[in-house]
Amino acid sequence: SAAWSLLPGRVHMRGLEIAGRTRNVSWSVRADRAAGRIELGALFSRTFHVTELRGEGVRSRVRRGPGDGSPRRPERGRRRRPWTLRFDRVALDSIREIRFNDFLLAGDGRGDGAFQVILGGDFRLEPSTLRMPAARLAMGATTLAEEIELQADASMGPFVVRRHPGLASFDFLSGSLHARGKVRELPFLESARTRAARPGKLIAELRAERGLLAAGSRFDVTVPGPAAGPPFAMTAAVAPKPAGPP
Repeated sequence: SAAWSLLPGRVHMRGLEIAGRTRNVSWSVRADRAAGRIELGALFSRTFHVTELRGEGVRSRVRRGPGDGSPRRPERGRRRRPWTLRFDRVALDSIREIRFNDFLLAGDGRGDGAFQVILGGDFRLEPSTLRMPAARLAMGATTLAEEIELQADASMGPFVVRRHPGLASFDFLSGSLHARGKVRELPFLESARTRAARPGKLIAELRAERGLLAAGSRFDVTVPGPAAGPPFAMTAAVAPKPAGPP
């Protein structure tokens, strides 16, 4: 909504929104305030190089759905080199919400990372982090977990989006997720739809390597039962591979 620059390459912005769309995915990132430094000389080599970007009051949304049925455009030979978008250092304060389809992760978090994308080519996410000390996870209007202490680290790629659509893109994801929170109800448990005085718990200790959960990863959730009834409990863990013959 507003932007100004006092020094060449140094930009301050308010109401910044970045959005994109493919055949199956639409995404957007909004920031109340942002400031960045752009390497102006790189523009001559068709590279939009942001050496530093800081944002506050961040909200992101990703919506994945079936394609629109339109035929894929045939790839044509390029006369010019495609544009490269390169962000070296991104620091986001006051991350308010992250949406993926009907799921919402809300709180007050912080993220740090870097990424590069070649338009029409490959994407790479450098080691990046997300921290939320007291987040809320919801599906639609139902809160699944609250007071979540979340720490996530991830790297991804390089991979070409059009060649690895949908779940195939997770084959390039590595990282870890640590989360602990409180659970009061789950939408598919009719007996637990009333909020209990004593909440259950959520514990997730996950580690992925190139899209596969590593041994030692586990996920525990308990939900209070009706009245004095037993709670719902589920535990899942990734066991190490059995030792093979010598």
